Amino acid sequence: MKIKQASQLTGVPASTIRYHEQQGLLPKANRKINGYREYNEQDIEKIKLIKYCQSLGFNIKEISALIDDEQPKDHNVILANLDRKQTEIKEVLQQMTVKLSQIKKLQSVLSKSWSVGECLNQQQIKDLIENTEA
Repeated sequence: MKIKQASQLTGVPASTIRYHEQQGLLPKANRKINGYREYNEQDIEKIKLIKYCQSLGFNIKEISALIDDEQPKDHNVILANLDRKQTEIKEVLQQMTVKLSQIKKLQSVLSKSWSVGECLNQQQIKDLIENTEA
């Protein structure tokens, strides 16, 4: 199949598929006589795997080490990378939880103020920001 079809099947833009080839994540596609790239089902599955790994937060180098069929897999390294990703995600979730709490607090203060027809002055806004960051 052509790159356009591969793109449609995987949801990965053709430019990204070409980039993955350049980076060595995908083998160089076979070319037809007319120069068009030709992809098979194995290529499609690899593109989907790359997309999945990226959705988990892995970068090109990490993905390359994970899916390189020519290199033996170091299971301990793979498991360590997965542990590291879990830690990163937990940290992001914690940060997002704090931000959500700050937004709720800000929304509550503003709603109360506005419901009685008051607007916060500059000092009140400064105090609110300083108290929300803590």
